[in-house]
Amino acid sequence: MNAYLKILIAIVFVFVFLCTINTVQAQISKNYFEVGLGLGTTIYQGDIEVTSAGNYKRLRPALSIYGGKWLSKYFLVQGSFTHGAITAYDADWKTPAYKQLRNLNFHTSINEVDARIVFSPFGNAAYTPDKRWYPYLFAGAGIVFTHVKRNYSGIDSSFLTAKNMDNLALDSAHKLPSVIHSVPFGAGVRYVVSPHISLFAEFAYHLPVTDYLDGFSYIANPRQKDNYYNYSIGVNYTFFNNASKCPKVKR
Repeated sequence: MNAYLKILIAIVFVFVFLCTINTVQAQISKNYFEVGLGLGTTIYQGDIEVTSAGNYKRLRPALSIYGGKWLSKYFLVQGSFTHGAITAYDADWKTPAYKQLRNLNFHTSINEVDARIVFSPFGNAAYTPDKRWYPYLFAGAGIVFTHVKRNYSGIDSSFLTAKNMDNLALDSAHKLPSVIHSVPFGAGVRYVVSPHISLFAEFAYHLPVTDYLDGFSYIANPRQKDNYYNYSIGVNYTFFNNASKCPKVKR
């Protein structure tokens, strides 16, 4: 079974488990809903790259919108939409030398819809004057809508050995993805400003299930999947009900 698929199945089971706990627990301290807005950037990792950290040479802005509900004091179920873009050029790198000869480049928009479970080990970011910082972890599953535009018109003829020509033919014949499954996970921290408002900084890594996010595979490295990650900062607004609620337990 594909490793990413195993992760997706595990996340679904965790989500169902948490929802079950929520329906049978005797009391929930507070019933919070929240919305958020984040601004950041998306960093590409893949075949048209040199460093393991990813491509920082052509960054594009990314905008995220969030909405969620606290299942309990420590767990939040959240949905999000992120719009951004990633791009990379072989020509940006002078070393290794083959990058200038291969001279590939690509661009794609990233429109991702995902659902995730957020774990806040110190509780659900309630406002108190002496406690403002709340770290959190999250994992989920998503769908990414892309519009990949690849370009191999600048390849130097000296790079086109018989093997590379065959690999390029395989890539050019491969249908580019428009919808991709993704496994997002990461960490962040909140700073509570008031009972309703909190600021956050977040790192989110995304594992797309494809090697054609950049439009190439065989002519580059078919053993390595393409990935990307986000840095973002933003603000959350919380709607809450101070009254404790005791959900009915089905018998």
